[in-house]
Amino acid sequence: MLFIGIALLGNIKQVKLQSALTEIGRIMANKQGWYADRQQIQTAFISGIATVGLKLFSTTLYMTWDAPPPSLWALLGGTGLVLFVIIQAASFHHVDPMLGYRFSGLRISSLLEMGPLLVIIIGSAWRRRGQY
Repeated sequence: MLFIGIALLGNIKQVKLQSALTEIGRIMANKQGWYADRQQIQTAFISGIATVGLKLFSTTLYMTWDAPPPSLWALLGGTGLVLFVIIQAASFHHVDPMLGYRFSGLRISSLLEMGPLLVIIIGSAWRRRGQY
């Protein structure tokens, strides 16, 4: 399931579905007359993402607590990756500068994207060795 999810996320990124959804949102905001007040909606959306993210992490932990540790790590990495995709899809102007900051020479957005992938790889390698 994790592989299928990552493959789907890769395809979504490849066809730039996130950009299309952002543009659709922008068009709707203009047509419905709330584009000028979009920052309030964006702030609420980001708060919602944070809340959903915490709930998703806690639910993943709860549902898989008895799983072998490597599987748990891989699932948590997958959850982190899904959250990154949602945050990047939002791509609000006041979020973009934060994602562009650098830490040890790497952009925060790169760390947020590659970090969960690294956790998945570590969990998978650990599981493959069977040393848990």
